[in-house]
Amino acid sequence: MNGEFDAAGEMDRANACFQAGNLAEAEELCLSVVNHVPENPRARHLLAFMALNQGKNNEALEHLLAADDSSVDNPLFFMHRGIAQSLTGNVEDSIGSFSKAIELKDDVADLHGNLARSLNLLGRRDDAIAAAQKALALDQNHLGALDVLADAEAAKGHSDAALAAVEKALSVNPGYLPALFKKGGLLVSLGRFEEAVDVLQHIVELAPEKMEAWANLGFAFNKLNRAKEAVAAFEKAVELSPVEWGVWEQLARAYELIGDVEKAREAAEKILAAKKGSIQARLVLARCLWRENNLLAAELKLLEILELNPEGILRSSTEMLLGQVRDRLGRTSEAFDTFKKANAYRAASKEWRSIDPNRFPVLVANFRNGLTKEVIQSWRSYQADDGFIDPVFFVGFPRSGTTLMEQMLASHPGLISGDENEWLLSLLSELPGSVPQCLGQLTPSQIARLRSLYWDKARALHGDDLAQGRLVDKYPLNIVTLGLVQRLFPKAKVIVALRDPRDCVLSCFMQNFEANEGMAQFLDIDNAARFYVQTLDLYKYYRDVLPLDVMEYRYEELVEETEAVLRRVLGFLGLEWDASVLAYADREQDRIVSTPSLRDVSQSVYSRSVGRWQRYRAQMAKALEVLEPTVQRLGYDGWEG
Repeated sequence: MNGEFDAAGEMDRANACFQAGNLAEAEELCLSVVNHVPENPRARHLLAFMALNQGKNNEALEHLLAADDSSVDNPLFFMHRGIAQSLTGNVEDSIGSFSKAIELKDDVADLHGNLARSLNLLGRRDDAIAAAQKALALDQNHLGALDVLADAEAAKGHSDAALAAVEKALSVNPGYLPALFKKGGLLVSLGRFEEAVDVLQHIVELAPEKMEAWANLGFAFNKLNRAKEAVAAFEKAVELSPVEWGVWEQLARAYELIGDVEKAREAAEKILAAKKGSIQARLVLARCLWRENNLLAAELKLLEILELNPEGILRSSTEMLLGQVRDRLGRTSEAFDTFKKANAYRAASKEWRSIDPNRFPVLVANFRNGLTKEVIQSWRSYQADDGFIDPVFFVGFPRSGTTLMEQMLASHPGLISGDENEWLLSLLSELPGSVPQCLGQLTPSQIARLRSLYWDKARALHGDDLAQGRLVDKYPLNIVTLGLVQRLFPKAKVIVALRDPRDCVLSCFMQNFEANEGMAQFLDIDNAARFYVQTLDLYKYYRDVLPLDVMEYRYEELVEETEAVLRRVLGFLGLEWDASVLAYADREQDRIVSTPSLRDVSQSVYSRSVGRWQRYRAQMAKALEVLEPTVQRLGYDGWEG
């Protein structure tokens, strides 16, 4: 050995220095080794490891690729090479490195976890899930594997499985920010916006510099119709990232939704100055013109958008607003054709294609055929002791004027109201059997649990306000589930909004509803008419067989005799008259009205939509035939509007 360079000895000293924290001397010794033996894998590996820890990923990869790995039996060498490859964008190459490491030692969770991450980056979701599960079989608390599992399951559309992985990660480390971020996003995607707000607010407390968390928080607030908080969250997001134009688009829309036309227009123009192709910004400008009743200018702006060939929901939203503009301009035939085109685009979009359009018609049929008098007679009486006054369920067919009345009632100090929520519908999936037959089999404890689930959702939105007044649950299609209302909330009050079926169905066809199973009935006007008849027939049946505490009012009467109708409604609810209900339009907009009525409820009561169907007689010929028996039964046959 005399005179020969002792590479092994030098590396032993280098490792000792590294372990002692003397990194500079360790690096010097390693460099000395590679000067004598350039391909020495031990020296190259230690140099690479130190470079990785300093964020010098390219340098690390150069060292590892320069090493002679033919005799390397250390799996960490290949794991670190895989990490360096992944971090430098060589993800495909990292698969081979991680696989080699596993070949050498397959019982290390980190090796499978890193392989899973690279597979997921390449879009190989099933392989990534399999690798992550191998890691978790070795270490059930492996955060990296849980991260990958959540990402891959979410990418496959398995939001519940992804959320389960995130919850597991948070059970290991409650403050683990990557999992908290994923949880917030998943809850938003699942429509669990109240829970999402709680998580996202926690994130911005822990990491207030995270723009994405503020943006997601704004989106969740938007969905909960908490307008001021949505705007504030979006404003914070763009403050943190002033050129995040996607968030600016959401902020512009939020301004427009609360009626702040000046700020909406300013934000939209700012976006267009930087992102000339922004269709969302142009739509905001068109909506501002619509709000200002500048119809011809709105039409020109919408035609300008269509020249950009928007796709999916953006296309249908543009066409729908264009139809409404043309309707207001009195161009009936042209408007109807535009509405048909808008609904065709909606039906073809991925959002609407994923919806089962048969759910509501089947649900109506099940309640009508299954809720027999025998089933109702089998119900055992139930006395609630949860401390809540049964709600006021405010129902009717969509576009019956419920939003207008709800805004008025929300102004009364004795009532607590919000926008539309599917709290009652969500209980259907909690029932212990076939609907509605199982309603007769519910035990007192099961009813108490279902009520508790309902009140938990209401409390999440309204908090302590629930103690200040009676809850008004306004969701028009709860008219379908009044059988469930009677079973769970036997002391509930029910307000039913009626409107001329012809105007009602036409208005549903003309609206840009969000994609859901109920609104899927309105993509075709003839189908909308059939669903109207089916729904109102069920309501008539409910009136015949259930002891509902119910009152009806007509939209047309509300328009003509607003105060008289409001006095009747408040009297039915056992409340004193309060003039604030007539000043609803003057209230500061603290929440967003999510229904398509948003422009009209902020204005004084108007009558132009009464009798609108008459202009569309020719286009509605088949629908009018379907509706005629119900028109007569409701007493609208001589009503010309």
